[in-house]
Amino acid sequence: MKKEIIILALLIAAIIAGCMYLEELRAKVNYVDAPCPMCGSHKVLDYGKDIDGNQRAHCYDCRKEFINL
Repeated sequence: MKKEIIILALLIAAIIAGCMYLEELRAKVNYVDAPCPMCGSHKVLDYGKDIDGNQRAHCYDCRKEFINL
């Protein structure tokens, strides 16, 4: 009985640690400070710059990629 409680406690601790790690990763996502030109959503992810130096972006809601000038 005691062994099962220890295993359950370790499992719960691992789940909590995993959730905390995922929240930390979500906080590091870079967003573009402009709405999507297609749907108007503000969940626009920063995809870095292309060869010409233009900022690439990806809308999380409508899944469109575009260049933010």
